[in-house]
Amino acid sequence: MQRKYFCAYHSYLKAMEQLTSEERGDLFTALLTYSQSGTVPKLKGNERFVFPVMQDQIDRDAEKYA
Repeated sequence: MQRKYFCAYHSYLKAMEQLTSEERGDLFTALLTYSQSGTVPKLKGNERFVFPVMQDQIDRDAEKYA
């Protein structure tokens, strides 16, 4: 299912505070990619630990929207 957007919650800031700027950028790009195509990108840094929580939220939001 292709989505047009995903919600970015302020609570994500706390989840991301230990990530480097590069990891934050990789995470945001991965979230956009997942939201658009449903493809789970290969993540190599610490962002791979945060992504699943945000991925689940994207899925829950999409279910509510549908």
